[in-house]
Amino acid sequence: MRGWIHRRPLEHGEQCVVAELTRVNARSLREWAREDRPVGPRGRPPTSAARREEAASLVRAAWEEQGQSGGVRPIRAVLAGSVSSGLVRWCLAAIKGSRRARARAHAAEHRVHVEVGARDAMWSMDSTHLGRLPGGEAVEAQVVRETSTPKILSVDVGPAADGDAVVRILGRVAEERGGLPLVLVTDNGPIYVCETVEEWLAEHGVTHLLSLPHTPRHNPWVERTNGELKAETGLGRGVVVHDDAEVRARVAEARCRLDEVRLRGSLGFRTAAAADAGLTGWYDVCTRERFLATVCRRLDEALPGLETARARRKARREAIYASLEELGLIQRTRGGR
Repeated sequence: MRGWIHRRPLEHGEQCVVAELTRVNARSLREWAREDRPVGPRGRPPTSAARREEAASLVRAAWEEQGQSGGVRPIRAVLAGSVSSGLVRWCLAAIKGSRRARARAHAAEHRVHVEVGARDAMWSMDSTHLGRLPGGEAVEAQVVRETSTPKILSVDVGPAADGDAVVRILGRVAEERGGLPLVLVTDNGPIYVCETVEEWLAEHGVTHLLSLPHTPRHNPWVERTNGELKAETGLGRGVVVHDDAEVRARVAEARCRLDEVRLRGSLGFRTAAAADAGLTGWYDVCTRERFLATVCRRLDEALPGLETARARRKARREAIYASLEELGLIQRTRGGR
């Protein structure tokens, strides 16, 4: 195209026709026809590899000095013009990208996937914030989920719950399911570790599996369900609702959709309700007394010699998981999804 234009100068009318036919601006045609037009690639010449390596070394040193959460502006101020802004951004993006890639690889290598193979072997429970009333009162939900499937067992909407409310919810779900689980998984919220809940669980032979502090990934089942409920209902932080009835209606509709309608690829494109109905219960595999005896044996082997509370809690978590695995109720894989 450009070579054809250089064969002879184009008149103004011809330029307009060619520009219309080729959908090229007439000004561009005139620039291409200039005899003194510079030859070669346009724009700033590329930075050499040696200069990039030198700049990366300077940016990394400034980044480590300013802190790993620092951005472009403090690093550019430290370098005082010795490295261009564009090169600072490029180097910093490469450094942080490499750091994130190493973190992802480390997490994937040490990730432990727990697959629960028995119905009602484990329940997962947590509270989630759904919004506020016009007067500012918080509306929360206590969510109970089966861990072998994504089936939601209960969603209780209302003000912040206490230990008595947790016990009532668990008792009602037990009546609907025909029994209690072997293990209840919760975080360290005050309502879950209070004396009322602990005594009730001990009385009914339910083992309490607590997450480590500030580690929500230790209770991933209900955390995932909370996210799905908020996404389906449009509720969550910053949302103002008229009353609890509105929230209950939206939650009931979302719960029905998630349990009865949504096809889950991880379940062979079945619904959560269908998968839950087809599972074998833990009571067909072992007895509660046998499970408790296995947990006590493993705790007696693991706890002696551990002084810190964190170490004892980690050992307790491992003992409970190992007991479930020993009895064939769960399967753990490292480095999985």
